[in-house]
Amino acid sequence: MENHREIFFLMIGNYVETIQYLHSVGNGSRLGIIYITFDDEAFGVGYNGDFNLLCGRGDNFLKKIIQKPEKIPELSGKGIWRIHIGDHRGLALGEHGILYGWGLPYHKIRSTYDVSSIQFPQIM
Repeated sequence: MENHREIFFLMIGNYVETIQYLHSVGNGSRLGIIYITFDDEAFGVGYNGDFNLLCGRGDNFLKKIIQKPEKIPELSGKGIWRIHIGDHRGLALGEHGILYGWGLPYHKIRSTYDVSSIQFPQIM
């Protein structure tokens, strides 16, 4: 199995020099990354999980693996400086203390959730 550094560079490639802040979750084939560039743009790449934790759109919505970095408009331009991704929910803290949440809402039960319940980042 490839080491984490090799997997990371396969996913990020030439974008690595643009990264200001990065949050990774999982490992190996289940490594997912959300990163913020120096231009305050947010991107997700890698393992997206069952609850769209990397905020995939279109063909990437609920896709297990997002192959190339995909822009996350709701987190771009927001001064994000901290991200946490759990099992089925993501949180980001932006400038002025604004908190964003996405994924499956806490009040939904895993076994009964509907795909329409999965949220893109929004102010909490």
